[in-house]
Amino acid sequence: MNTITGEDLIWAGHQALIKLKQQSRQISLRAIRILSKNSGAYLSPFKGRGMEFDESRPYQAGDDARNLDWRTMARTGKPYTKIFREERERNIMFFLDFRPSMFFATRGIFKSVQVCRACAVLAWAGHKQGDRIGAITFSGDQHDEIRPKQGKQVLLHLIGLISRYSKHKADQIKKEQFNHALLRLRHVSKPGSLIFLISDFRGMDETSQKHLAQLSRHNDLVLIQIYDQLEQQLPQPNTYAVTDGTTDFILNTHQQKGQKAYKALFKQHQQNLENLCLKYRMYFIQATTEDNMVDILGHHLGRKK
Repeated sequence: MNTITGEDLIWAGHQALIKLKQQSRQISLRAIRILSKNSGAYLSPFKGRGMEFDESRPYQAGDDARNLDWRTMARTGKPYTKIFREERERNIMFFLDFRPSMFFATRGIFKSVQVCRACAVLAWAGHKQGDRIGAITFSGDQHDEIRPKQGKQVLLHLIGLISRYSKHKADQIKKEQFNHALLRLRHVSKPGSLIFLISDFRGMDETSQKHLAQLSRHNDLVLIQIYDQLEQQLPQPNTYAVTDGTTDFILNTHQQKGQKAYKALFKQHQQNLENLCLKYRMYFIQATTEDNMVDILGHHLGRKK
């Protein structure tokens, strides 16, 4: 395991992300382990690589009606079926959240650094498989897109980009930025893509859910939620001096009612994400700012043997 020291606690250094290449060899992107309290653990393969149109042929009994070639049918007056072939490479897309709420941690490393480390590990794993790598990164005042491409050059470009994002905390946040990024993700994601969305998923609304529902119809979606333990539960009753780097205030955690309400709010957020993933068959992974991201991803995605 690489030791995280110094500035890599609050921003992701370029070289530190490159060094994750070695650890990424442990990660498999062929299947994912679903953990269920009721049914235990089992492996479910991703939908796989995208499919490209090859040709049309006359309809045969048993063909999927969803693959009917309506244009050819209109021209010939006879039913035809579209035939697809599997692409040699798959698109892996990253949706990376660097809004102000991600620049936070009370222990471990900033959530924004965990985003970078998760992305780097998964991108190196995809590169090893020969997949095409692309990404959408956004903050409160920035937005960048990398169209899916194959090769080490695009991966290094992505690493440089997210390293820069991890060093820049937006002064303000646009409320619509999250949904705008999801809309752009829909536009650039080719059917059959494997999409990793890495965020704390704060501020999601009905529009966000509609975007995710559309994306999940033809792609594999993996939601990786990053959170700090303080977001899950307030510290022991006391008064604490808190700052966001600009404003200082006092946090009073003596009231038991406030403690319970705070904890319930986070639990409801978790439950909403879990329900959303179950509804649209998306995969849900949680990681704290203290977790070893390679271990977390290896546990859920499976390790190479």
